[in-house]
Parts: sequence; structure tokens; C-alpha cells
Amino acid sequence: MSITGILVYVDTSPDSDERVDLAVRLARRCDAYLTAAGLEEAALAPRDRFLRMLAQEQLQGEWQTIIGLPVSHMIRHAAGHDLVVLGQHNPDYSTGLEEPEDVILGCGRPVLVVPYGRTAQPIGGHVLVAWNGSREATSAAASTPTSGTGTVSAAPASWRRRIRRSVCRKASPARSTRTATFSCR
Repeated sequence: MSITGILVYVDTSPDSDERVDLAVRLARRCDAYLTAAGLEEAALAPRDRFLRMLAQEQLQGEWQTIIGLPVSHMIRHAAGHDLVVLGQHNPDYSTGLEEPEDVILGCGRPVLVVPYGRTAQPIGGHVLVAWNGSREATSAAASTPTSGTGTVSAAPASWRRRIRRSVCRKASPARSTRTATFSCR
């Protein structure tokens, strides 16, 4: 399965620009349609920056203004995308999406959580995939799109609380129960 559509959450935090830059790089690498979603009351400057980046990089994409709860919007609109890009909760800034784990657990799509304070680095070297062991979850984990070769760590459902906490604060490296190296397009 290839990445043909990416949905990224945009806000006014300092980390949002890095998240959008990362989503643009992924969209360029995968030749994917890029959708950015941001709150109406706080998204004027981020929207203009996003639209300029689309034009500059010659990417196809669109801006969606979120009216209502960001969690509901992101869950609902994730269905039309292969990858969702969110920021890790930063306790120093209110982004409108204070609990990204609600989107992670509710959207049914692969989610890339960009840590706050992240500097530009290559991505995809090590990926943590968590699922509950059901047939549907196993199928989704097997068909998760990646862009390149990397190591995938499989975490059992009992780690859900630990994963939830690490999304909410600075993530520490997680231990894995199974590790596999693979490549897919």
C-alpha cells in the first residue's frame, strides 16, 4: 500500500511549522495529495504559509478549516487519507488538539506523531506499531504504508497505557516484543 493522501493538523504552536515541513517532504517523496486542517480562529497565518508551500513545492493539496472539535474533524477526515500527521502534546502551548491519542485510537489510520521540540531529521528509521491482536488490527498493521526501509517494533495491546502516556509527554524509546526489518512502497 502506498501513501497517496496525507492529512496534517496545523496550529499556531512553534512546532507546527516543523510538522508541516515534514508532511510536505513526505508528500513530495510519495507524490501524495496533502491536506492541512486547522482551527478557524487561529489559522490565518498557518493557512497562508501552507498554501505558499504547496505552490512552491508544486504539490496538490487543500486547506480545511476546522469548525468544531479538532478531534472529531481529524477522525472523520482521516478516512480519506493514508496517513495522519499530528504533533505530540506540548504542555507549554494550547493547540486545540490537546489529546492526540484520541485521534490515534479513533481514526483507524496510521498516525505519525511528531515530537514537540523536534529538529529537522530524517524520518522512518524506527517505527513503533501498536495493535490489539484482532484480525482487523493485524491486517491494518501489515498494510501500514511506509516510505523506505526501517525497523518496526510491535507492541502488544497491554502497552496501550504506556503508549498513550508517551504521546502526551516527551516520548522515551519503547521496548519491543517483536522486531522486523522490511521495505515497501
